[in-house]
Amino acid sequence: MRKIEAAAPSLPDCTPAAPPGPSLPTRIADFLWQWQHRAMSRRWLAELDARQMRDIGLTPEDRSAEARKPFWTP
Repeated sequence: MRKIEAAAPSLPDCTPAAPPGPSLPTRIADFLWQWQHRAMSRRWLAELDARQMRDIGLTPEDRSAEARKPFWTP
């Protein structure tokens, strides 16, 4: 007795292809937005007073270390 699987023709692979990733201009725009956001956030962080830092749980050393990072560093 033959097995059904052996007698049946093989089907083509029907798995969908992965969607293409974002285009180069989109990736560049994303990097620029991230860099701008980091730079702005670090400027705001540097301007916090002692009460505001306590509210978010940061020490002056934490604030200084983060504010000194360049915009391209996560």
